[in-house]
Amino acid sequence: MTTRSVWVVALALFALALVGRFPKLGNRPFHADEAVHAAKFRELWEQKSYRYDPNEFHGPTIYYAALPVVAASGHKTFGSLTEADLRGGVAILGAALAPLLLLFRKHLSSSALLWGGLFFALSPAFVFYSRYFIQEVFLVVFTVLFLAFAARQQASVAGLFAGLMIATKETAILTFFAAGVAWLIARGSAKKLPWRALLVGSGVALASSYLVLSGFFSTPTGPLGYLKTYLPWLNRAGGGGEALHAHPWYDYLERFFWHPQPARPLWSEGFILVLALCGAFLGRRTEFCLPARLGSPPSGSAKGLWCKSPSPSQGGTTDQPEGVARHERGEVKTNDYAGRRTETGKFVVVLALLLTLIYTVIPYKTPWCGLNFLAPLIVLAGMGAAGLIERAHHRVAKAFVGLGLLLGTAHLGWLSYQTSFVYFSDTKNPYVYSPTLPGISELKTRMEGLAQTHPDGDKVVVKLVSRDGYYWPIPWYLRKLDNIGYYTGQLPDDVTAPVLLVSPRYEEPVLERLPSHQLKGMHGLRLGVFYDLIVEKTLWESYRKLHPPRDDEEE
Repeated sequence: MTTRSVWVVALALFALALVGRFPKLGNRPFHADEAVHAAKFRELWEQKSYRYDPNEFHGPTIYYAALPVVAASGHKTFGSLTEADLRGGVAILGAALAPLLLLFRKHLSSSALLWGGLFFALSPAFVFYSRYFIQEVFLVVFTVLFLAFAARQQASVAGLFAGLMIATKETAILTFFAAGVAWLIARGSAKKLPWRALLVGSGVALASSYLVLSGFFSTPTGPLGYLKTYLPWLNRAGGGGEALHAHPWYDYLERFFWHPQPARPLWSEGFILVLALCGAFLGRRTEFCLPARLGSPPSGSAKGLWCKSPSPSQGGTTDQPEGVARHERGEVKTNDYAGRRTETGKFVVVLALLLTLIYTVIPYKTPWCGLNFLAPLIVLAGMGAAGLIERAHHRVAKAFVGLGLLLGTAHLGWLSYQTSFVYFSDTKNPYVYSPTLPGISELKTRMEGLAQTHPDGDKVVVKLVSRDGYYWPIPWYLRKLDNIGYYTGQLPDDVTAPVLLVSPRYEEPVLERLPSHQLKGMHGLRLGVFYDLIVEKTLWESYRKLHPPRDDEEE
């Protein structure tokens, strides 16, 4: 691939990926985790500083990436921001995954990279979670960049992206472990370890991660708590403390590769899994290619690289150019490209296997975490697609294989559309996880209407009393109200307030204490999670004069 063609292909893949990620970014309510990250972004945006919390929230790379997107939106206050403003940075970086594979063009064939780029662009899981304000897509992108520059033996740049992985999410350590094992297996035991490159890369990784985790020195001691984070996260990974996210070992495999639902599309990225298995098998039979400078390339072959023709026993001929003959006489060493390609194939196979095994075994599961092992599977799938085409020796066979691959790729694109634009809040969609109910917008409208009716306006006192801390994303949807108190696990001593949102268990005691108030509806947050709206009677009467109930709305 020439430099010009690389740029053309990269831009085409990026544009294709953006088509599925950027439109209608606000069509789905914020998930609870997204709302939590929005609150952390607010601290960075308004206070110009960031403090790492070893117990929650992960790292700040998505917050910093959101800053230019929010600036471009023109919004000046947190209350005026939309879901699309915060998700925009993730969508852009998620789309960049597809062309970033081209960084491996010295280690994988152009065909494998093109197919892999297409699969990244159209994978329903990657499209869907690129429309989420969460860290996982950032972790995968930085992983690809880290591995690409490590493969290019640019230790300092690889270290930079390793540092960004650390500063993005604590689970980066799982990727480092799997990549280290895969690298040692792929390179073999005969080669010496490049200690200097490892030290340089590690040093840059530590420095860059410290820089980001400290909020660019706004809180210099913040990153010192990073090691402490593994105590709570190890407990969660083992299934302790949060039964909500404990799932059986096959959960990811069922969600991604076979999830039939009645009256719904057959959600399955099994096409990628089958091609990945092909890539794992065919990758062991890597072509041996020679640079053109060893001899004249055969007519019609790509400039700069051509491959040794098969021996007579393999159905080939012995009519080979001088370059090949010189190699076989031992006058030329084995081509570096062939060696790199073989090592890369082994590396990707082991990396995919280890990460799939690790994330499968860990009981604590959220579906977006599966992107970490789905990414190397997609690279393997690209290798599998290229390998199938290469080994189809007749034109009819190549056309048949190519048609099958295009149909499978088109199905991925169709499924991505269904996932992100049709069933984006449907609980039968396997990528939808503990979703916020669409009715949250009705609660937002009603609460803002009550505030406008009250003499204090947006400063009206509101008290939310929840049975637990899982009341997110309510703070995001009530962000325009400036005087909200949040209470968890028990009623406050003083429950007096014009407006209250309470878990149903607190409804009766609150109404007993406040005879001047009435229950005015129940609002769903998630499946099985509701909050009662309790409003001062005189305020409600004034509200209803300004906002009469619709025909389909209960009084």
